[in-house]
Amino acid sequence: MGDRQQVDWWIDFGDESVPKSIKGRATWHEGRRQRTIVSILLEIHLMALTEIIPKSCRGFKVEKAYWQDDEGADDDETQAAHCVPRQLVINGKHPHDIISRYSTERRDYLQGFFAKTDLLPASFNKCDSRAERVPLVNIAEGFRKACRSAITSGQMSGRMSAQNVGTAVGGAYSIYTAHASQAFTICIQRLKLKLARPAIKPKDKDRWKEQLTITQYYAQEVNNRRAFTDNMRLAEVDTLLKLYKSL
Repeated sequence: MGDRQQVDWWIDFGDESVPKSIKGRATWHEGRRQRTIVSILLEIHLMALTEIIPKSCRGFKVEKAYWQDDEGADDDETQAAHCVPRQLVINGKHPHDIISRYSTERRDYLQGFFAKTDLLPASFNKCDSRAERVPLVNIAEGFRKACRSAITSGQMSGRMSAQNVGTAVGGAYSIYTAHASQAFTICIQRLKLKLARPAIKPKDKDRWKEQLTITQYYAQEVNNRRAFTDNMRLAEVDTLLKLYKSL
């Protein structure tokens, strides 16, 4: 866990059983990454629409993860792989700190989304980290730009209907997926170059082949057009919209 803090609020997505196969795990983890990102984009867009995030707010950055909801174990060779690429900071504050004086429940959910992890073998964390380090089009930068879009569209729009919210969040999410698709493609190319070297240690070859397979499944899942619709349905937009209107 290092210097990361454990959170008490654990979000149950209803699909917490880890699949056994590499394909199953990769598809599951990428799907949960998308669901968590969509959930965050929806929350911060609604915060901007209701001016919980003020119109004057213009500072958006991302930093390393600060919380996690679980911890890997040496005996089963797992690590806690975060679903979200980075922690969002808005004008020097974390989103859950901004919402805390309006709703403790939404505060806990927001912190829980950023702390959400999947317990997986180390290769998955390695693939995630590689995709976060790709210059210019990495998934961390894609997440930052998507968050900025979700907030600025809320600041500018003021249209509090489920349809308009869905359109705005969809536009923000497409920024993330564009970056992620490019990042995974570059990672796949780099891993193939590693495997094409004339002399590779057998242990490295096996490790890189597994990471290549994982990243290829990530790339397939991030381009799954049904994922956004499914994730927005699970986010219960109408219910959240009514809740934010009441704050």
